[in-house]
Formats: sequence, structure tokens, C-alpha cells
Amino acid sequence: MDGDLMLESISTSSHVHGLQASHEESNLIPTANSLSHLIEILHTELNKGGIDSCKVDVQRIQQIMASYRSNQSDWRQYAQYDPSKPYTRNLVDDGNGHFNLMVLCWGEGKSSPIHDHAGSHCLMKVLSGEVAETQYKCSGYDSIELKDDNEPYILKTTEAVYHVDEVAYIHGAYQ
Repeated sequence: MDGDLMLESISTSSHVHGLQASHEESNLIPTANSLSHLIEILHTELNKGGIDSCKVDVQRIQQIMASYRSNQSDWRQYAQYDPSKPYTRNLVDDGNGHFNLMVLCWGEGKSSPIHDHAGSHCLMKVLSGEVAETQYKCSGYDSIELKDDNEPYILKTTEAVYHVDEVAYIHGAYQ
């Protein structure tokens, strides 16, 4: 498949919940040997709350996501792309309401508009191609400062390029 693919796990929980995850019993990072195994591990790790739960170690979840090595036969069925859109989001697993695991597909040269994650936590893993991420900050975010043309000041803060099997963590506004 042409273009870029990304596996993204997005927390759907807006409240902090208690978590009784297996990582409290063991410091070993489980290794996901397939996409279905990764889903099973994420269900265990996030069984009582999303990534934003105060008892979830985001770095641990990031390491678990990194342990899965991209295998097209695992995710091909989820890699549906609509060329009339900048990108397509395809649900892989709803995480029992605690997280969403999705395959996102972009066509070559396509991009997402500047957006925020509304306080959600997100881990993304590149399955194919590469993803260029640019993060922005809106000046005066709590009380938006406007330019002369009444548009908010949006400042570029960071740029990164992620390649196959790399994992990135996203949280906050204007990313």
C-alpha cells in the first residue's frame, strides 16, 4: 500500500480512573509478537482506565507499542484509505471503552490540518512509510491573542519525523 500508515492508541477517558494493571505486579515489559497480541496486552495494561489514568505509566505503554514490529499481514485489513480525504481513521479495537486503537492512513504528500488533542493522550506507531509531525502553540491559549487580521498567533514549537516501528507520545493542545 502506498502512503503512510500509523497505529494510534487514543485514550477516550476524560476522567482519571483507578487502575489495577499487571505492570504493578511485574516490571517486565511484555513483548507483542503480533497485532492481536498487542491488543491483548493493551487490554490488560489499560483494564481500568485510559492512557490518561493516574496509575498508567505512559512510558511503559510506549515501550509495549514499540515491542510490536510492523507486519503488513497483521494490519492490512485495517489499512483502508479514502483518497478524497487528507487521511482515513480505521478502528482496530475499542479497548472496552478505555482506549481506541486505530490505523490511520495518509496518501503520499497528504497531511492533517493543525489540530489539538483536547487533553487526550495519544501514542502513535508508524507501520509503513514515515510521518512528519509539527507541533504548535497558540499564543495566549487561555485568552487568545489576535493578530491584526483577528487570527490567533500560532507558533511552531517542534518538528519530528518518525519511521517504521517508531513510537511517539502526543498530549495537549495544538499538536
